[in-house]
Amino acid sequence: MVPLPVSSGRDSVSWGLSPSGEFSVSSAYLALCRVPVLLWLSPLWKALLPLKIKIFVWQLLRDRLPLGTDVLKRHGPGNGICPLCHVPETRTHILFSCVALKPFGALCVRLWDLSGRPMTWHNFCK
Repeated sequence: MVPLPVSSGRDSVSWGLSPSGEFSVSSAYLALCRVPVLLWLSPLWKALLPLKIKIFVWQLLRDRLPLGTDVLKRHGPGNGICPLCHVPETRTHILFSCVALKPFGALCVRLWDLSGRPMTWHNFCK
């Protein structure tokens, strides 16, 4: 058995998954999911919003919300119809045309300075 070398220097902790050697949730997430970080989402996490709103917007922008039409495609519960407007429940409908959620859509328009652009999901994500 070969003895391990002993150094006289101080021990240190370093995170090998980030260039700085410092731990960050984004570097751990990247390593676990092997998904590139979306830089345009970083202002979201710094915004003065409740965490549940940040998570909702993050899921919305990454196309991860279980909306009616998506759940229907996966044979989940429901009929894919907005219970308030009785039209297919899509991202565009929820953000821009659902009567109950129009104030949220208006807030998004103001926050992201989208005035003057046609309000569709495709234009919102440009």
